[in-house]
Amino acid sequence: MTTPAAVVRTAADDLARFLAAARTADRALDREDLAAVDPRRLAATIPAGMDRDLLTATLLVYGDLVSRRAGLRVTVEPVFANDADNIRRGLANAAAAAARYPADRAALLRLARSKQPVTARHRLSRAAAEVAVRAEWIRLENMGCLGTGGVIPTTLADVRWEGASTRGERFAGRVRGVPFVATYAARTGWKAAVEAC
Repeated sequence: MTTPAAVVRTAADDLARFLAAARTADRALDREDLAAVDPRRLAATIPAGMDRDLLTATLLVYGDLVSRRAGLRVTVEPVFANDADNIRRGLANAAAAAARYPADRAALLRLARSKQPVTARHRLSRAAAEVAVRAEWIRLENMGCLGTGGVIPTTLADVRWEGASTRGERFAGRVRGVPFVATYAARTGWKAAVEAC
């Protein structure tokens, strides 16, 4: 009688929630259902505690989806109705993000399967807040100031923290030199407010 092989956990198990949410977002964007894709809710599914290369690959997939959603906003938001240049730019950005998403997602999955499980971090840790800060920066680069996407995060934004505390419900600092405050609420998790449009 053959003994069943032991199931070996990898970082892919820790990313399962994000990957499922990303798949749902991708399908919604295929239907141009922008209301179904909330970048902040998607970011909330990203686990804290990943090493830099896994976090970079995860945020790249997140960035593909955010850029695509930002580009498609030109088709539904009245402010763009008579703006031919922005409509053309937004649709081009959305198409480029859609084209690269499958390969970026596959690369993330391969990398995650090669990694040990993610070391869990406390929900009030600075590491958990950092995910929200980095994701919000990506969202703002693509959607802030009526942005229409096109910013793909291939590297991690520099984050500098104020103070020495590594656990709490409020952290402040700078992301790429821009001030931010990250706050935690039990119902919604971490929210980062970056002082940019």
